[in-house]
Amino acid sequence: MNLSKMSCDDINLQAIRDSDLTKQATEVVYTAVGFGVLAFQKIQVMRQEMATARKAHTNTAQ
Repeated sequence: MNLSKMSCDDINLQAIRDSDLTKQATEVVYTAVGFGVLAFQKIQVMRQEMATARKAHTNTAQ
């Protein structure tokens, strides 16, 4: 699919209602926030795993 050849003249903006745009924008924001939460949780898990590994390595080194 080559989007550079797509004509914007084919899009009928009058057919799109404001409420539909608001709903879609809200869904986009919720999705972005959801991905942000998942990324933050993944970072927290990685941090905990690194702390556990460091503690285990420190205990075996002594």
